[in-house]
Amino acid sequence: MSTSESRFKDIVLLLAKGDLKSVEAMLPEFKSKAYSDREKGYLKAVEGIALSLKKDSPNLYIRMIYTMDYKDIEQEVERIRKSFMEKPSFIRDEFQEGFFTCILDFMKVLSGNRRIEG
Repeated sequence: MSTSESRFKDIVLLLAKGDLKSVEAMLPEFKSKAYSDREKGYLKAVEGIALSLKKDSPNLYIRMIYTMDYKDIEQEVERIRKSFMEKPSFIRDEFQEGFFTCILDFMKVLSGNRRIEG
Protein backbone atom coordinates (compact mmCIF):
# COMPACT_ATOMS: atom_id res chain seq x y z
CA MET A 1 0.00 0.00 0.00
CA SER A 2 1.40 3.39 -0.88
CA THR A 3 2.09 5.99 1.77
CA SER A 4 -0.92 8.04 0.67
CA GLU A 5 -3.17 4.99 0.96
CA SER A 6 -1.85 3.88 4.33
CA ARG A 7 -4.32 6.27 5.95
CA PHE A 8 -7.10 4.10 4.48
CA LYS A 9 -5.93 1.07 6.48
CA ASP A 10 -8.53 1.56 9.21
CA ILE A 11 -11.42 1.70 6.78
CA VAL A 12 -10.34 -1.60 5.18
CA LEU A 13 -10.06 -3.22 8.61
CA LEU A 14 -13.58 -2.02 9.42
CA LEU A 15 -14.83 -3.46 6.13
CA ALA A 16 -13.29 -6.82 6.98
CA LYS A 17 -15.00 -6.74 10.38
CA GLY A 18 -18.30 -5.98 8.68
CA ASP A 19 -18.68 -2.64 10.47
CA LEU A 20 -20.45 -0.97 7.57
CA LYS A 21 -21.97 1.84 9.65
CA SER A 22 -18.51 3.06 10.66
CA VAL A 23 -17.25 2.73 7.08
CA GLU A 24 -20.17 4.78 5.76
CA ALA A 25 -19.61 7.41 8.45
CA MET A 26 -15.91 7.72 7.55
CA LEU A 27 -16.26 7.74 3.77
CA PRO A 28 -17.29 11.40 3.25
CA GLU A 29 -14.23 12.68 5.09
CA PHE A 30 -11.90 10.28 3.27
CA LYS A 31 -13.43 11.20 -0.09
CA SER A 32 -12.98 14.92 0.59
CA LYS A 33 -9.27 14.30 1.19
CA ALA A 34 -8.68 11.97 -1.77
CA TYR A 35 -6.54 14.00 -4.13
CA SER A 36 -4.99 11.47 -6.47
CA ASP A 37 -6.83 9.28 -8.95
CA ARG A 38 -5.32 6.26 -7.20
CA GLU A 39 -6.88 7.33 -3.88
CA LYS A 40 -10.21 8.00 -5.58
CA GLY A 41 -10.11 4.51 -7.13
CA TYR A 42 -9.26 2.98 -3.77
CA LEU A 43 -12.23 4.67 -2.12
CA LYS A 44 -14.56 3.72 -4.96
CA ALA A 45 -13.65 0.11 -4.25
CA VAL A 46 -14.34 0.66 -0.54
CA GLU A 47 -17.82 1.87 -1.51
CA GLY A 48 -18.33 -1.12 -3.79
CA ILE A 49 -17.19 -3.61 -1.16
CA ALA A 50 -19.49 -2.03 1.43
CA LEU A 51 -22.41 -2.15 -0.98
CA SER A 52 -21.68 -5.80 -1.83
CA LEU A 53 -21.52 -6.75 1.84
CA LYS A 54 -24.96 -5.19 2.38
CA LYS A 55 -26.50 -7.38 -0.30
CA ASP A 56 -27.73 -10.84 0.58
CA SER A 57 -26.79 -12.38 -2.76
CA PRO A 58 -24.16 -15.11 -2.27
CA ASN A 59 -23.29 -14.80 -5.98
CA LEU A 60 -21.53 -11.45 -5.58
CA TYR A 61 -17.74 -11.89 -5.78
CA ILE A 62 -16.98 -9.87 -2.63
CA ARG A 63 -19.71 -11.74 -0.74
CA MET A 64 -18.14 -15.06 -1.78
CA ILE A 65 -14.69 -13.86 -0.68
CA TYR A 66 -16.11 -12.68 2.65
CA THR A 67 -17.40 -16.17 3.42
CA MET A 68 -14.31 -18.12 2.23
CA ASP A 69 -11.84 -19.88 4.48
CA TYR A 70 -8.68 -17.79 4.96
CA LYS A 71 -6.50 -20.28 3.05
CA ASP A 72 -8.85 -20.11 0.07
CA ILE A 73 -8.64 -16.33 0.19
CA GLU A 74 -4.83 -16.49 0.18
CA GLN A 75 -4.99 -18.66 -2.94
CA GLU A 76 -7.41 -16.22 -4.56
CA VAL A 77 -5.12 -13.27 -3.78
CA GLU A 78 -2.23 -15.14 -5.40
CA ARG A 79 -4.35 -16.00 -8.45
CA ILE A 80 -5.33 -12.36 -8.92
CA ARG A 81 -1.75 -11.13 -8.49
CA LYS A 82 -0.56 -13.57 -11.16
CA SER A 83 -3.36 -12.46 -13.44
CA PHE A 84 -2.31 -8.82 -13.04
CA MET A 85 1.33 -9.70 -13.74
CA GLU A 86 0.46 -11.65 -16.86
CA LYS A 87 -1.73 -8.86 -18.22
CA PRO A 88 -0.25 -5.58 -16.96
CA SER A 89 -2.30 -3.66 -19.53
CA PHE A 90 -5.42 -4.81 -17.68
CA ILE A 91 -4.94 -1.90 -15.30
CA ARG A 92 -4.93 1.14 -17.53
CA ASP A 93 -4.64 4.03 -15.11
CA GLU A 94 -4.07 5.18 -11.53
CA PHE A 95 -7.78 5.00 -10.67
CA GLN A 96 -7.98 1.33 -11.61
CA GLU A 97 -4.72 0.60 -9.82
CA GLY A 98 -6.14 2.09 -6.62
CA PHE A 99 -9.42 0.23 -7.11
CA PHE A 100 -7.80 -3.19 -7.45
CA THR A 101 -5.26 -2.47 -4.70
CA CYS A 102 -8.15 -1.93 -2.29
CA ILE A 103 -9.76 -5.24 -3.24
CA LEU A 104 -6.47 -7.07 -2.70
CA ASP A 105 -5.92 -5.27 0.62
CA PHE A 106 -9.40 -6.29 1.74
CA MET A 107 -8.72 -9.90 0.77
CA LYS A 108 -5.37 -9.89 2.60
CA VAL A 109 -7.04 -8.66 5.78
CA LEU A 110 -9.70 -11.35 5.49
CA SER A 111 -7.07 -14.01 5.01
CA GLY A 112 -5.50 -13.05 8.33
CA ASN A 113 -2.63 -11.04 6.92
CA ARG A 114 -3.10 -7.93 9.04
CA ARG A 115 -0.20 -6.16 7.34
CA ILE A 116 -1.57 -4.27 4.38
CA GLU A 117 1.38 -3.76 2.10
CA GLY A 118 2.28 -4.38 -1.52
